[in-house]
Amino acid sequence: PLDEIEELADNMLTCGHIEPIVVARVDGKDLIVSGHRRYFAIGKNIERGHDDFRKVRCTIKAMSRAMYMFTLASANAFTRKLNESTLLKQAETLRSSLNELVESGEIEIQGKMRDYIADTLGISHTKMAQVDKVNTSLVEEGKDALAEGKITFSKAYETSRLPKEDQKAVIEDDSLLSTDVRKMVAEKKAKDEAVEEETTQVFSVDMTPPEPELEQEEEAADEDVPDVFQSFSISKEEFVEYSRKRITILDGYIRTMEKDGDSHLNTLMQFQAEKLGHQLILQKYGES
Repeated sequence: PLDEIEELADNMLTCGHIEPIVVARVDGKDLIVSGHRRYFAIGKNIERGHDDFRKVRCTIKAMSRAMYMFTLASANAFTRKLNESTLLKQAETLRSSLNELVESGEIEIQGKMRDYIADTLGISHTKMAQVDKVNTSLVEEGKDALAEGKITFSKAYETSRLPKEDQKAVIEDDSLLSTDVRKMVAEKKAKDEAVEEETTQVFSVDMTPPEPELEQEEEAADEDVPDVFQSFSISKEEFVEYSRKRITILDGYIRTMEKDGDSHLNTLMQFQAEKLGHQLILQKYGES
């Protein structure tokens, strides 16, 4: 704010410029890392006619653009309190720059990158997990609403746990609190688990058609497979629809894990096997 800059400029007239501005030299350009407010306060004093502020002390260090972005985000986290929307952006900036720095060998991280980012931002590891969830799963309308102060971070996080097709209505409903959305998430999870349990029973049934007796007519070999769904509370149509939705979800998981390389190889193979099982179900029962 302008009044804070003027107050800092007044203080500099009394005490002088004590702390140097930190500057990064990136690709031949000088960019401020720490000291933006001091820079504007110095400019204010120059406007007032104090030409002795035209030369100030700076600490200059050459660095890559990724290191500059990482250092800038780290400095912002320590020098000012971040609102929730800015916290999301800073976390994304840190993750992106750290990925480049680790890949180039400029930085080596011990442990999980998410924990490293949490420590850099000065937040708990639990809060960092929530920040990651919002960044990766919340629709843009939700992020905009958070930035504009229309929803709280708690509601943003709970909403990000819902399917994306359900999120927009929740964001636009001002009457829904984060506790209400949390209940919606729990109900959705319970319903999905119930369907998963039913389908697990179906998977355990031998669906191979019986061999026809030798004396049966030749047409008997073309009869439909016995309906294995009659013994369960889930119908064939419901199971087919579940398989279609599950394949869509698994495709998303698989794409994400393939980007991560070998870090989730076992889980990736499990998801691929499950997807194949659902594809076989659709091949057998999906089309009439």
